[in-house]
Amino acid sequence: MSTNFNNLTVMIIDDHSTMRNIIRQLLNKVDIKKIKEANNGLDAISKLQDYKTEDYELDLIICDLHMDKMDGLEFVRKIRSGSVTIDRNIPIIILTGSTDKLLEEVAIQVGANRVLTKPISSEKLGEEIEAIVGISKDIPKAAPSTSFDNKQTVTHKAGDTIFKQGDDGATAYVIMSGRVELSSLVGGKNVPFGIVEQGSIFGEMALFDNKTRVVTATALDDIECSIVDSDYMHKQIKSSPFLVQTLLRIMVKTIKRLRDRV
Repeated sequence: MSTNFNNLTVMIIDDHSTMRNIIRQLLNKVDIKKIKEANNGLDAISKLQDYKTEDYELDLIICDLHMDKMDGLEFVRKIRSGSVTIDRNIPIIILTGSTDKLLEEVAIQVGANRVLTKPISSEKLGEEIEAIVGISKDIPKAAPSTSFDNKQTVTHKAGDTIFKQGDDGATAYVIMSGRVELSSLVGGKNVPFGIVEQGSIFGEMALFDNKTRVVTATALDDIECSIVDSDYMHKQIKSSPFLVQTLLRIMVKTIKRLRDRV
């Protein structure tokens, strides 16, 4: 490694103190001594909201994927949205114990610079830091050729209806770029109840139940989505408990929003 890391300041986000200590030791081995810590995404955002340039300049965030209160995907989405008082282009490395390619791709589409599988050596971590430090403006964006293991991608223009409540459905969608509004019929009127953005999954109930759609999905922008069918998702779920938890959390939020509209 040719990069001098002495002046870098890194924030570690992990809900296990033991893992934070391990990452701290790995960083120390590559001469990174200026280290901040947060115990989950919410804690990190709270600390970043109080961030003052004159206090320290944060150069890199290393964040665990699976955490209580706010996981790595939600945290990255918050940073990239510009809703936190810190440079939205700050380099972010996501660490995960999962080898699931779908989760890795979603994390990249949300805005992570790298997704690394634990355990990781200090040499490997140093190499990855060297590769992204100084290129923080090159945040990965969805590209037309990006898809999940050669899964089909589709595009829609702003205002297009992707599917309607009551349509048959056997696929879910991962947003590669753009935003989608979800709505449902309440008292004969189509009532919006949520907006999903880049990196989010919608239509996920169809992966478990091939019955009719319970919401209507409308493109708010020109969008590109990867289509994920139930066979592919079921294979991924078997190898990734975190994916199961993520999908269940999304489904619970959707059901709650629908219930609140009734």
